[in-house]
Amino acid sequence: MYFGLFDNCNAQCNMCDCWLLPRTALPDKHYEEVLNSVLALEPSAIRFTGGEPLLLASLPRLVAVAAAAGSRVSVISNGRVLRSKLAVLADSGCREIVLSIDAMGGTHDLIRNTPGLFARCVGAIEELRSTDLVYGVNTTVQALGVDDLERLGEMPAEAAHLVAPDPGSRGLAADSLERAAPACARPAPANKAWR
Repeated sequence: MYFGLFDNCNAQCNMCDCWLLPRTALPDKHYEEVLNSVLALEPSAIRFTGGEPLLLASLPRLVAVAAAAGSRVSVISNGRVLRSKLAVLADSGCREIVLSIDAMGGTHDLIRNTPGLFARCVGAIEELRSTDLVYGVNTTVQALGVDDLERLGEMPAEAAHLVAPDPGSRGLAADSLERAAPACARPAPANKAWR
């Protein structure tokens, strides 16, 4: 189950208009009520997404509630503020971080229009060593970053000290529809707590 919190974001990616949309300011109670409705369906996995879900101060509480209900919890992040949030996410029951990385180095920063973002992602990956979290890389393929695809595919393998997710588990794997439809093709509903 993908749980889209809001469109609020702290990057200005070229494939997304979240950063142009008005900021959402819904009360924490709203997110808790929606999450409880979702958990009543007994999903095996919940992936919190946004915008940038780490901008929601109450995210650790939502992660803890979902984990306590027995869901495998993951969070998709652009990595900008991830390092400072890893310990609390792990303590709350998060099992996996999915970093949105579209190219290597300055090309990624250009795609995301956020100087220094690639270095922050690499720093977050290094910080993952001190947690029980695993990570994956989520890539929006485009002409600007296509030359880096092979290198991006090697990033998780280079971090051999991290435990890879069980390849036999379908818990958080993309289905055929997700693989066929890039995120930028989805309409971005404004001011909705879940999609």
